[in-house]
Amino acid sequence: DMMPAMSFAFDRLRAETAALIGATGLVAPDAVTLSEPRQREIADLAFPVFAAAKAAGVPPPDFARRVADAVAIPEGSLVARVDAAGGFVNVAADPARLAAAVLADVAAAGDAYGHDPSVGRGA
Repeated sequence: DMMPAMSFAFDRLRAETAALIGATGLVAPDAVTLSEPRQREIADLAFPVFAAAKAAGVPPPDFARRVADAVAIPEGSLVARVDAAGGFVNVAADPARLAAAVLADVAAAGDAYGHDPSVGRGA
């Protein structure tokens, strides 16, 4: 019997980030692609705005600033901060909330946390 798929904390952070950026109305929600930031010390996720900026006819640094300024972070969000850096919108998680979410995932999954039944089966 298959365990139900869990929504892990970092997946929720990604989903929340994409929703917040999409909610600005400046980028179509399905056009929000998130990547690892160049500098992990300053952000947890990055949104490269180059394609969206080009479509809007705006230089990427200006577009990134526009998006970052338009993001409204709700109370209790896993997202702590959104900043523009060149052609990227960098997103930093709230460390305490993210840690609490990870611990909740661990508690909910019990011994199954971190277990991938597909590992070791040979593909």
